[in-house]
Amino acid sequence: MADGVVVVGVDGSPKDERSITWAAQAATDRGAQLRIVYGFTFVGAAYGYGLPPIDVEEISATITEPLAQRARELQPNLTVTTSGIAGDPAVALVTLSREADLLVVGARGLGRLASRILGSVSQKVAAQAHCPVTVVRADSPAPRGPVTVGVDPADIIPEVIEFGFAEAGHRGLGVRLLSAFSPAADEIGDAQVQRLLGHAAQERSKEMDALGEQWQARYPDVPAEVTVLHTDPVDALAAGAEEAAMLVLGSRGRRGLTGRRLGSVAQGVLHVAPLVTVLPIQA
Repeated sequence: MADGVVVVGVDGSPKDERSITWAAQAATDRGAQLRIVYGFTFVGAAYGYGLPPIDVEEISATITEPLAQRARELQPNLTVTTSGIAGDPAVALVTLSREADLLVVGARGLGRLASRILGSVSQKVAAQAHCPVTVVRADSPAPRGPVTVGVDPADIIPEVIEFGFAEAGHRGLGVRLLSAFSPAADEIGDAQVQRLLGHAAQERSKEMDALGEQWQARYPDVPAEVTVLHTDPVDALAAGAEEAAMLVLGSRGRRGLTGRRLGSVAQGVLHVAPLVTVLPIQA
């Protein structure tokens, strides 16, 4: 909607610059407002020790106001507001996601170790939020690359593809529908299994081509391409993210074990990809 809100969570660390830059552009593309939120746990904990009340907004302003000024410099026509919230940042951001069009959070760096050092805020928010969540781990390596959408032809999630095409339309970009499964037929020694896998690969390619044609017809102004790879899905999606303006995934699949946590593919990609948007999908 034209008067929507993009919420970006910050914590006073250097990674906030990346998050603000990306979120300001995203809000401008949508014609939305930008809300910068600083959430911190120690204030809530301090009340339990009989300390005097703390002015959360005053404390948070030292973090949020310079970032708001930066956002206005980057996007002069953008409406920017700030707020501070005492308590668990992940809980605060998930609550705010009920009224947001997009929620943006940062991460400290690339790699699985960096993800663990970050803690659980981005993982919790991506799993629990009520709106799409973009995790910004690094500057987008290909800002004019396509919006890449991870697709499982056996479990099509239309809202994920819809978001990808709409996002590409906002930005004047194309869409790449990317599907991956392993192993490749030529990696299997058993001839019968090799034939079965080869047939499955052909069928998947046909399904993906048909899917691409279907969505291209719905979004004729958004260039679309289809890629099918025979490798581990996490590796394929992470590599695809390096060539994309954004990688879009569903929070979890509709098959197998589900729950209030990220699916294994989404979780694996979030550990390594520079910029990922996860949509909340109910099983």
